Amino acid sequence: MGCVLDLYNLTNWFDIVVHILAGYVFALLGIFVIARLNKYSSLNIWTVIIFCFCFIMACELIWELLEWFADNCLGQTSQGDFIEGYNAPLVTDTMIDILCNFGGGIVFCLHYLLGKYCPRSLGVRVFEEELAKGETIERPYNKNVLLLDASKNEKRHNKMKIIQ
Repeated sequence: MGCVLDLYNLTNWFDIVVHILAGYVFALLGIFVIARLNKYSSLNIWTVIIFCFCFIMACELIWELLEWFADNCLGQTSQGDFIEGYNAPLVTDTMIDILCNFGGGIVFCLHYLLGKYCPRSLGVRVFEEELAKGETIERPYNKNVLLLDASKNEKRHNKMKIIQ
């Protein structure tokens, strides 16, 4: 999109924002993958974070390889303009992209840790509910077990009826 719509040249921050957001989105995709491969509720928090972070960096590697392929085989300039005499772009754009993706991953890891260890889930519970339906997820901050199934909503609804 940056090459086709010329957003790389129109705005100097477009590539940075895209890679930071991509780091966060790739982490969510990592949560999805690990929840499908394992019993999510039995996983250690640090296992999830390390897996997601490695998944983010693997996705970034593939992204940069695709940018390189687009530049060399399709005549695009997603990695920057070619430098005279070298017939290749500077490696600076690739390094900035990797650092921005790394930063997006760090933001996700901090958000995930805060969501697990704080009294409020900060949205972490929302994607856990979607990924681990029917499982019980332990919240480390108070060791209470949160039920992530429809029965909890039914119990809450029944309590509301009794109060009314």
